[in-house]
Amino acid sequence: MIEFFVRKAGRKLGQVLKTTEQIMTTPIWDLFQPEKSIDILLNAADELKGDYKVSLNLRYINELLFLQVVEETEKLDTFTIDSNKGKVYLEGNFITKYYPLAKFFRIDSVNYIVELTPIWVRHNHVRFKISNFKIWDGRPRKFDLVRFISRFDIFHKRYILETIVKLFPNFLSLTRLHNEIRVNLDYFLNKINTAHNIEIKKLSAHNHKILFYVRSNIIVKSLMDIFGIDIVVVEPIHLDVDSFINDFGI
Repeated sequence: MIEFFVRKAGRKLGQVLKTTEQIMTTPIWDLFQPEKSIDILLNAADELKGDYKVSLNLRYINELLFLQVVEETEKLDTFTIDSNKGKVYLEGNFITKYYPLAKFFRIDSVNYIVELTPIWVRHNHVRFKISNFKIWDGRPRKFDLVRFISRFDIFHKRYILETIVKLFPNFLSLTRLHNEIRVNLDYFLNKINTAHNIEIKKLSAHNHKILFYVRSNIIVKSLMDIFGIDIVVVEPIHLDVDSFINDFGI
């Protein structure tokens, strides 16, 4: 394993030296011509780009969400994100005791689960289709009025979803028809000031993790320094072992 990283580092260093040699041997007058100097720099950056797999551990993300969001609002009792077989799930308990209609029926809270199916990823934005959405009374009852009404009532499902999304305004939004959720991943990438140097190519959701396949000309392992290796793991892509992207992602 050590020899592998030594060889990889040697190749990267060779690329850097090659790029440096290219710039150093370029006629000085070419560097002062905008169209030529820009082309040289772009080609140099392209040569240093690499493919990486960024693994986001949702279990640790949920711990952060609880501390930074759930504990700061009276509208959520619990909120978690999970993933499996290409789907992302939002689950939790939504407080309704202050809502007039819920108060009338003595419903203090409702449980919810939103099933999201990724549709596409472009320009570091991911669009998820709401493929299933269930809500039921947070307190067990012989007849669950919430579950029954939710089959026909679209308004209150929208109300719950809008409320949840508004708690994450920096990276979540709804489409006009409220049947899709958009995630702005640049919100996270901007934390390392490299949003324009990292391009997310594919996404996979499975086994309590979300995997991002990225193309970058920077050291994306700085993500691990910021968020910690328990939350984010960055590895080079191995096509032979990462082919499951076709089964569980886009």
